[in-house]
Amino acid sequence: MNDSIEAQVDVRATLADAWAVVSRPDWWIDTRSSSGTGIRVDGDEWIITDAVGGERRVSVLTREEPRRIVFEWHPAGADLPARTVEVGLAPIDSGTVTVRVRESGFAAMPDPDRRPAHDGDEPAWGLALAELARSLRSTGPTVRT
Repeated sequence: MNDSIEAQVDVRATLADAWAVVSRPDWWIDTRSSSGTGIRVDGDEWIITDAVGGERRVSVLTREEPRRIVFEWHPAGADLPARTVEVGLAPIDSGTVTVRVRESGFAAMPDPDRRPAHDGDEPAWGLALAELARSLRSTGPTVRT
């Protein structure tokens, strides 16, 4: 099993429009499906609370507007090591951008938690990128994991 998951999608959007969405962690943390969701922002830290996932903290480690942002997140609270999500944007032309995602840090997790977390997040990135593409007028089914 790899320490990381990588996925990408081409979206029909300007670089500025794509950045406006991917620079916020709530596009990849599903906050729509659970009741009682709350998002609190304190500088570069996001605290996302919901009835299903509990409290998840997301911090911005690096921001290179409008090309790259790196988040550190605690998916299951403080009980498990944090993982890193790097999002990069690469313009293809004036109206199309490639969005690349790399989530890493699975190797630091305890053995019983590592594989379920990796195997659960791998298809979740495909879904998150597909939703991102739809919301930004997708160029087609180009999600690659």
